[in-house]
Amino acid sequence: MEPTFTPHSFGHTASSGHLQAHDVRTLYFSQESGLLVGYEERVKMNLGSLNVSTQLSNYREIEGMLTATVFTSKTMGIEQVITIVSYTSSPTEIPSLAPPPEIQALIDEAAAER
Repeated sequence: MEPTFTPHSFGHTASSGHLQAHDVRTLYFSQESGLLVGYEERVKMNLGSLNVSTQLSNYREIEGMLTATVFTSKTMGIEQVITIVSYTSSPTEIPSLAPPPEIQALIDEAAAER
């Protein structure tokens, strides 16, 4: 796959790394910030494969984490821009992860024997 990103893509110097899964993906990180600035992947489909390049930008802090809010993907001469304009979290209560009493008794017994 021919890379569409250069080491200076998106106005800053980027380093690349490879992520191997079902498809091949090359990730590009800003050397200045360490943030993911883009990736290229070859996506397998029923009728063949497509090369897709995606640029991530406009990072903002959302719930204490820097998150890209603009995603620009290009494939087959078509560009798609996805912009996150709002984010709503629906926090849920995390269920108790305590073991049942019978298991906890075994854990306590094993700890006492040590």
